[in-house]
Amino acid sequence: MRRSAGNPFVDLAGAISRRCGSRVLSVSAGEVKPHLEEQTEKKHVVCVGMPPLEGTSGDRKYLMSEHESQLSSDMNYIAAAFPKYLVVYAGWASSLESRQFYEDEELSPFDLSFAPETLVSPSKAAATEGGILKRYQLLTPGLIITLLVVFFVLVPLVFMGISALASIQSSVRLDTPKGYNAMEKKTQ
Repeated sequence: MRRSAGNPFVDLAGAISRRCGSRVLSVSAGEVKPHLEEQTEKKHVVCVGMPPLEGTSGDRKYLMSEHESQLSSDMNYIAAAFPKYLVVYAGWASSLESRQFYEDEELSPFDLSFAPETLVSPSKAAATEGGILKRYQLLTPGLIITLLVVFFVLVPLVFMGISALASIQSSVRLDTPKGYNAMEKKTQ
């Protein structure tokens, strides 16, 4: 199976359409209706491409709500046009495209011969300034929770167990020693 430089699911849609004898329709969000109006009798594999989310978090939130409404209207139209349908919802990040899909072998990101002077050795990459907590992430949430459980649950339980064992008294130690008693000897 060849790799495309665009949406990686186009190849998968092509393979599915060949097996099912259907037509591949690759459109952008909001453009499903005009393309499906031509042939509603034939099976379709529809790939709906969503535009990328860019900008600040507020902008991305707004764009995401717009994408959701576009995708919802497209799905409603597909449901109305085809009573029997299957939805496979998948996503991919186009920002990873430059790493994963290289058409030109000269621009491979794994070729280290292009600029060896720009590489940084591991010893120089590690920051030497600051304390150990600044250089390494030692206090992770898992470690903090473990320390809390040990110090506030297990250590008190151990101390309670030791004090409980220390408070056990033997009845032999509590009795008065039976030694020589002068009164008992006179009565005999």
